[in-house]
Amino acid sequence: MTAAKGEEGRDRWASRFAFITAAVGSAVGLGNLWRFPYLCYSYGGGAFFIPFLLALFFLGIPMLTTEFALGQVYQGGHALAFSRVNKRMVGVGYSAPWGSIMTSSYYTAIIAYALVYLVNCFKADMPWTTKTEEIQRCMEAVTEDQCLAIGACTFSATEGCKQALVARASAFFEDSVLNMSPPDSPPTTLVWGLVVAIVVVWCCVYFSIFQGPSITGYVVYVTMTLPFLLLIALMAVGLSLPGSGMGIKAYIGEWDVKSLTETPQVWSDAVGQVFFSIGVCWGIMTAYASYNKTNQNVAQDAVIVAIADFVVAFLCGFAVFAILGYLANQAGLAFDEMPAGGMGLAFQTYPVGLAQIPGVGAQILCALFFLTLFLLGI
Repeated sequence: MTAAKGEEGRDRWASRFAFITAAVGSAVGLGNLWRFPYLCYSYGGGAFFIPFLLALFFLGIPMLTTEFALGQVYQGGHALAFSRVNKRMVGVGYSAPWGSIMTSSYYTAIIAYALVYLVNCFKADMPWTTKTEEIQRCMEAVTEDQCLAIGACTFSATEGCKQALVARASAFFEDSVLNMSPPDSPPTTLVWGLVVAIVVVWCCVYFSIFQGPSITGYVVYVTMTLPFLLLIALMAVGLSLPGSGMGIKAYIGEWDVKSLTETPQVWSDAVGQVFFSIGVCWGIMTAYASYNKTNQNVAQDAVIVAIADFVVAFLCGFAVFAILGYLANQAGLAFDEMPAGGMGLAFQTYPVGLAQIPGVGAQILCALFFLTLFLLGI
């Protein structure tokens, strides 16, 4: 498969399918895996779909259609397209790529975290593992010395010995991966393991795009289809585990419609999730569409990309909350005691949940999970 050339000598996607796959791959990212499911859980379960779908169809898809149209009609990226609309709008065109650069500066670091975790999955004892036997021992400990000696517990004078489900995972993330300094001391040195991982990530990004659509068309077939297959595998395993139903119920089993009126922030969070997830206002979709033929159906493409992004986010919720339900079941905890959002979900709670699976299955599934994170980020 090689990219075709337009009449002006501009590269073209090899096919419409290649463009749609690239656009979906750009839209689907880490926010689908850890932010969308957490927002559903936080804002009334399935009730969150109401503001999200309204924002998707009335704001997201029209914006995405506009960006596709700008790229196709003017055959250039954001800056060129806006300057041709009106020369005074060239600043708007440049602001989007600048925002993308700023976002990439920390997004690559998050992908690097996933790469570090992926390497650690092949150790005999994964460093974030907390066994449910240790959690039971926390509940049985009486004195502070007995409690702290277990390594998976915290002790306080008022509450006694309590399980710290992700204590070991948190310690690994903060001390080994990030090498965080104490709060009252200045940063000390570069974390060379992360430096190497970030360089690897940037090299992967460069070699994914340096020849334009001729190489990107190949790359997205891997970085989009493989994570989807891995996600299906994680979901299937998670749904087969005891206690997974508890997690699924927390995810979409309850429809607390009152949250839509009692918590106004749900509407802004829904809009923010739509804009960040489908990738509008970053200039990426405009650039991708500029390699299309000028008469391609942009409205149809926008609907396909937006719906595909939503479907992946929806499935991610099952993969995530099934494992969280299993972990809560194994630990004997109520689900609302589980840490369920943000980077802590991806790098602490979820790996601990996968580590509870007996045998080598834990290492295999952890490796698949962090490979999925890495490919989604790329």
